[in-house]
Amino acid sequence: PVNLCAMSFSCCSIPMTFVAVWAFAKYSTNFVLRAATTLQFFGAIFRMLTIPTGSYWPILLGTILQACAAPFIINCQIIICNKWFSDKERALATSLLTVALPLGTAVAFLLIGIFFKDPNQTADENKAGLASMLEVQGIIFVLVYGFF
Repeated sequence: PVNLCAMSFSCCSIPMTFVAVWAFAKYSTNFVLRAATTLQFFGAIFRMLTIPTGSYWPILLGTILQACAAPFIINCQIIICNKWFSDKERALATSLLTVALPLGTAVAFLLIGIFFKDPNQTADENKAGLASMLEVQGIIFVLVYGFF
């Protein structure tokens, strides 16, 4: 299931990018971003269901939901840059937003490395570490979602 989770972002990004382009053209940016963050919220909730169930399949379903929402968030950067920045600043702003994605991925891999730093752990210890990581991720996401 973990490999399937990673593959879901690759599989969902292309078709959902076309859906994102259509949605941004048809609806307001505010509406589309609220819908995308709601989808991410439910993805985080599903991922947290692995804790009480003890199964990895909720992680897969939650990751697919979050992977479907990701192109909406990523593709809105040009819309935001066009609205908020002048012509001179737009290229720099777009570049900084583009760099944020791989930088965030690197930080995520670093945090995963901290949670899974002992290769001699048993499967149960790895599962407990994953459950802790999902709890932290879910709590942070729910708090941020609730404030905005």
